[in-house]
Amino acid sequence: NRNYGVKRLRGMGLSMVEASGAFYFFICIEKFSKGSEEFCTELLEYGVACIPGKYFGQGFDDYIRLSYACSFSDLVEGLNRIEKYICEML
Repeated sequence: NRNYGVKRLRGMGLSMVEASGAFYFFICIEKFSKGSEEFCTELLEYGVACIPGKYFGQGFDDYIRLSYACSFSDLVEGLNRIEKYICEML
């Protein structure tokens, strides 16, 4: 799941902090000029739940946290929805 997720997210033009030993991506959303809470709230409309980076401390409002501790098919569907959101936002 991790390797697939990294490849897909990078393919969407997203950068991330790759945590070692954890089951999540910490994705940079700075280029969208939205805060992490707004970004995550809008993603909920696409059926994807993420955690705003701002809850991890000052200076992390340009990040969202996305877990990949799920089935492969759920990961694929979630990433498809994120890609759709990004494409419709641009």
